[in-house]
Amino acid sequence: MAKALMGAYGLHLLIASGCVLLVHVAGRFSSHVAPLVIRGGGIGDANQTLPIRQDLHNMNREELDARLWLEQDKMKRERKKVEKKIVKVEREIRNVQARTEKVEKKIVKVEREIRNVEAKHKDLKKQVSQLHDKGANKKFIKKITQEIKYLRDKELQLRDKELQLRTEKKQLRTEKKQLRTEKKQLRDNVKEKKKSLSWSETDLDLSQAGYSEDRKIFTIDRALLNPSPGPAGQLMLYCRESFNEQWRFLEEKVCKEGYLGWILGPPGTGKTTTTTSFLLWQSMKASWRVMCVRLWKAGPVSLIQVVDGKERRCDFSLKRAGDEIEDFLEGWGGVSEKYLLSLDGYLEGSPEHDNLLSVCMLWRRHDMENRRLVVTTSMGARIKVYSEQDMIERIKEMKVYSWMLEEYKEAVKHDLLYKNVANMVGSSLGTRNTVMKQETEQERRAREVESKYQIVGGSCQYMFQYTTAEAIEQLCFAMASVDNFETLMDLKTGDQAKRMVNRLHGMYRVGDNVHWGLVSRFVATELAQRLGETFVRKIEQLVGIAQNPILRCLLFEMLFFARIGNNPGLRVTSRTGEEVNWESLAVKTFDPTQLYTSGIERSVCLKPIAWNQGSYDAVILDLRERIVRFVQVTAASKHDLRLQYFADCMDALSIERWGQWKLEIVFVVSKDNLAEFSLSEVVEEGALARYGWRAGEEASKACVVGMDPRPQG
Repeated sequence: MAKALMGAYGLHLLIASGCVLLVHVAGRFSSHVAPLVIRGGGIGDANQTLPIRQDLHNMNREELDARLWLEQDKMKRERKKVEKKIVKVEREIRNVQARTEKVEKKIVKVEREIRNVEAKHKDLKKQVSQLHDKGANKKFIKKITQEIKYLRDKELQLRDKELQLRTEKKQLRTEKKQLRTEKKQLRDNVKEKKKSLSWSETDLDLSQAGYSEDRKIFTIDRALLNPSPGPAGQLMLYCRESFNEQWRFLEEKVCKEGYLGWILGPPGTGKTTTTTSFLLWQSMKASWRVMCVRLWKAGPVSLIQVVDGKERRCDFSLKRAGDEIEDFLEGWGGVSEKYLLSLDGYLEGSPEHDNLLSVCMLWRRHDMENRRLVVTTSMGARIKVYSEQDMIERIKEMKVYSWMLEEYKEAVKHDLLYKNVANMVGSSLGTRNTVMKQETEQERRAREVESKYQIVGGSCQYMFQYTTAEAIEQLCFAMASVDNFETLMDLKTGDQAKRMVNRLHGMYRVGDNVHWGLVSRFVATELAQRLGETFVRKIEQLVGIAQNPILRCLLFEMLFFARIGNNPGLRVTSRTGEEVNWESLAVKTFDPTQLYTSGIERSVCLKPIAWNQGSYDAVILDLRERIVRFVQVTAASKHDLRLQYFADCMDALSIERWGQWKLEIVFVVSKDNLAEFSLSEVVEEGALARYGWRAGEEASKACVVGMDPRPQG
C-alpha cells in the first residue's frame, strides 16, 4: 500500500488499537510518494472500512493538493446548498404553523357561534311551547318557528365550516410533519457531508509501542514524528520525572477529575511527545476515545486518524480549520464513553488559534461529565487570566521544565535509547574524533552529552532529533528572528513580557525554585558577542539575578566574549598590576575534534563547539605576534589544568604548517579574585613538551590575569 507523507515539523499523534484522532500542522510532502485518499471516515464510525481512491496513486504533491482542495471545496459548496434548503424549509414550517394557528382561531370562533345559535334555538323552542300552552296568536308563533328554522340552517352551515377548518388543520399538521421530516433529512445530509472528507492513508508500525526497561523508556513509531513518509523505525522517549509528572497530571487532573488542563513550557522539552504517548496509552482503553488538534503558527492543519495501525489524514488551511474542526466535533461525543481532546501547539494572540480554542472549549462545555480537554503550548504563561472564568471552566495548569544535564546523562545510560539517538548525540561536526584514553562506554556517552549540552541546553528536541550542526543552524536562525535583542531578556518590554517562549529561552527547575534563562551556553555567548556589554549589563540588572544560578554562572563568560568580540576589546590585569589590552577580534566557532582548514589570514578568536574538555573556552590566534593563546574563563577560585586537550587542539590546528608559533595558556578570572586563584591539579604532564612546555613546569608557565566583572554600557 502506498504511504502518505505525514509532513510535520513536530508531532503528531500516536495510537494503538483504539481510534485516535489528532490535528497537527503539516509540513511538506515529498513528490515521489502518493497517498491513498479515502472518502468518508466520519468520526462517528471511525472503524468503518472506507473505499480507497486508486486514481490518486500516481499524482505528485502539487497535483494531489489541488485535487484534495477541489474535492473539499466542492463538498463545502454542496453542504452550503443543503443548509440553504434547510433555511427555506424552516421558513415554510413557520408559515404552516402560522396558518394552522389562524385556522385554530377560526375554529374557536365558529364553535362559539354554534354554541350561541344552539342557545338561541333552545330558547325559541321553549318560547313556542309556552305560547301554544297559552293559546297565543298563530301568526306570532309562525314567526318564531321561522326564526328557529333559520337558526337550524345557520347551525348546519357553521358545522360544515367547522368540519372544513378541522380538515384544513389536519392537512396543515400533515404538511408540517412532512416539512420536519424533510428538515431532518437535510440535516442528516449535512452531517454526512461534514464527515465526507478526503483522507490520505499510510501504514504504521506500532508493534513495540509502550513502556520498556522498567518504565524508563516509552517507544513510538518514528513515522508519527517524521516529516518524511514511509517506515522510519522506532523512537524511544526517556521517561524523566517531568514526563511522569505530565502523565499524572493528564491522568489524575484532566481525565479523572475533569479539569481543563493547560501544559506550558519552553519548546523542545517534550510536552507534545509526552501528551502523545499518553494519548496512545489512553486510546487502548475501551471506555476512552481520544483526539488531538495540532497547530503551528502557519501552514496547513491536518486531521489525523490512526485506526488499526494505519494513519489517516486530511489537510485544511489554517483559515478553514476552525469551521472544519467545529463540524467534526459536533458529531464527536456520547454518554457511553469518555472523550479526551488535546489542543497542541496553541499560541495565544493568533486569531485562528484563539478561534480553535473557543471551539474546543465550547465542545467540552456541552458535556463536562464525559468530555475532557487539555491545551499544550510553548508559552511561559497564559497572557489573559481571569480567575472567575478559570473557576467556571475548572482550569488547572502545569509547567514542563527544560532538561538538566544529569537527565541527559541518565537517559543515554539506557542502551535502547542511546542506540536510537547515537548519531544525533555526537557533538563533532567533522570526521576527526579525539580518542580518549581508558574511556568506558558510559563515560564516552556522558562526554558526548555534556559537550552537546553546551550547544542545545535544555532542549531535548535539539539533543536527540538534530545533529550538532543542525542544532546550531536552528539556534542561529532563532537569534536572527528576534526583533529586538536588547529587550530579549527584559521582563517589562521584551519578548519575555509577552510570555511567548522562543527557542532561545529555557525554564529550569533547581530544587524548589524555577528560573528563566537562555537555553544554552552557546546561545548566551553568541548573543553577548553580537550585542556587547550592554546586553550583559541588562541581564545582570534583572530582578532576582543573584538567585538565578542558570544566568549567574554564565555572566562572566558572556562578558569575556562581549568584550573580545567588540571594540575597544578586552582589558586585563596581571598579578603584577600591569594593565594589558587585548584587541577586539572576529569570533568564530570551530570544532576541536576536526582539522582546522580555514587558515590564518588575520588574528581571530576561535570559540570551540566542544566545551566540556575543561581546559579552555577560547583560542586566540595572534597573527602579528604568532601566538596561540588558550583562554580559560572562570569565576571559580580553583581550576584544573588538563594538558591533553591543549595538545589535541594543537593537532587539530596543525600549527606546524604555519611555521614557528608560541603557545600560551591564560586563565581569565575575576579581577577581585586574581590573588586567590590557584591551579588545583595538573593532568597529563608532558603532553605539550613538543611545544616547549617541559613536564612538571606547566603550572608555572600558565598565566593568570584578572578581568573587571562589572559590565559597562
